Amino acid sequence: MFLFANLAAGWKLATAAMLAEFLYRAATAGFYGSINQAIRKAEPAWAGRVAAIVLLPGVSHILESVVHVLRGTPHIVTSLATSVCFTILSTLFKLYAMQRGALVIGAEALPPSADLRRIPELIGGFLMAGGTSLAWYFQRRYK
Repeated sequence: MFLFANLAAGWKLATAAMLAEFLYRAATAGFYGSINQAIRKAEPAWAGRVAAIVLLPGVSHILESVVHVLRGTPHIVTSLATSVCFTILSTLFKLYAMQRGALVIGAEALPPSADLRRIPELIGGFLMAGGTSLAWYFQRRYK
């Protein structure tokens, strides 16, 4: 995303922005993944979802913006807006998958091959859950 958001500034700057993002994500992925895994069992469930899509990405993107401001990413607003949207969507998917026992680590973990086999089913269920939630929301809102 950072590569494409910054291509108008030139190939070198776009590549540098992408590499900075890659290094930031590589350094923090395990931390955010473990937080997601802890949040998956939050009660009430809506509070866990709020934490997963507001608090966690908020902290992540504040740190991410510092990284990109310090390195001089040219199209930072476009880059971060795209990153925030992707993070919210991917965090919701990870939370959905983890609530179903996939993509977790530790004692509850399945072998990686079992998780990989479940990915199509999880993506389908995630899309169906999202569609159902949107239908419910619009039905209630526009009665």
